[in-house]
Amino acid sequence: MIAGGGSIRSVYQASWNRDGLLGGEGIGLDPEEALKRALKLKQGEERFRRMTLVGPHRDDIRFFLDEGRDVRAYSSQGQQRTVALAWKLAEVAVIKDVSGKAPILLLDDVMSELDEQRRSAMARLTGETTQTFVTTTNTGYFEKDLLDRARLIKLGP
Repeated sequence: MIAGGGSIRSVYQASWNRDGLLGGEGIGLDPEEALKRALKLKQGEERFRRMTLVGPHRDDIRFFLDEGRDVRAYSSQGQQRTVALAWKLAEVAVIKDVSGKAPILLLDDVMSELDEQRRSAMARLTGETTQTFVTTTNTGYFEKDLLDRARLIKLGP
């Protein structure tokens, strides 16, 4: 809806699969068992480097557009920002479905990399979805009726 059409596919990549740590042996393993094996394999290196190298914090979510194009490799900054915002709005929907309560959405300078159509869609969608706090250096990115309804807090001179 933000981009005016199209679809996005997401793929979760566990760090041990992405890095080929377990080789073919990791395919089809229970995720808990795969994580245990990967942690055991990396234990010595993790101690040496004093950091964890495997685990959910090292996992990744990759996004692909309609045509199967990897968003990171083949998309503009605006398209990448649009995908990130769509993911955030999906998270808001899941939280509302699970908890029955709408979370507060915090967006830091999101409008600067979006075109006018995407800015308008984003403002409409966030206004319908949840209470949203947006930081910006340019209120010109927002339509007058939205600014009239919003509470603006100006920092600095």
